[in-house]
Amino acid sequence: MRRFLYPEWEYTLRQFATFSGKVNWKQRARVEYAMFLFGDKTPSGRVAKKKGYRLAFINCIRLVMQAAISKKHPIEPETILVLLQNNKAYIRNLAPVIDQLIAGSRQFKILVPGNQRAKLIKELPDAWLSYVLTYESIDLGTTSVAGVPTAVLKAYRDIKNFTNSGMQGAETFALNFGRYAFLHHFYGNAWEKLFQQRCTMISGSDQWLWESL
Repeated sequence: MRRFLYPEWEYTLRQFATFSGKVNWKQRARVEYAMFLFGDKTPSGRVAKKKGYRLAFINCIRLVMQAAISKKHPIEPETILVLLQNNKAYIRNLAPVIDQLIAGSRQFKILVPGNQRAKLIKELPDAWLSYVLTYESIDLGTTSVAGVPTAVLKAYRDIKNFTNSGMQGAETFALNFGRYAFLHHFYGNAWEKLFQQRCTMISGSDQWLWESL
């Protein structure tokens, strides 16, 4: 039987069950919220967190806008998508899979976060580089820059709702929750449509991934 050892995680599950119900994109913020509760609870620590979340929210909008005006890369049906992060253990876990895909001349792409690409490609073998794309550069058919203001306004509505949720540290964490809201409102169901083309996702075991999926 599963045993729960962390009150913060138990609290997170209960609160998000009420706040988000069965809305998947809201549920995806659970792990980050729990990690926030595990962290520095002092006033100065919360202030530093809030500043970091504000910068992350602004940077998220910047990356999406940059992607919206940049060249898009279409994903062909039945493409294998390998998700990679700037983490040596993550790279090591997926290396045998990627090498096998290359050796078998399979149709695949390595997707990386736009804010990690510059550092990440320095860690990758040269044979992998031609397969690397950022998440933001994928052509999902809903990436017009005109949709950014609407997504931001909808995200601010969700930020306000989270702030008023009554959760511990809600005012501090709200802008970080806003990143999830903004990306959901901008991309909508575009990623789901991508997988309707029978694309396959491959990733290593990662705490953020299993929760967000």
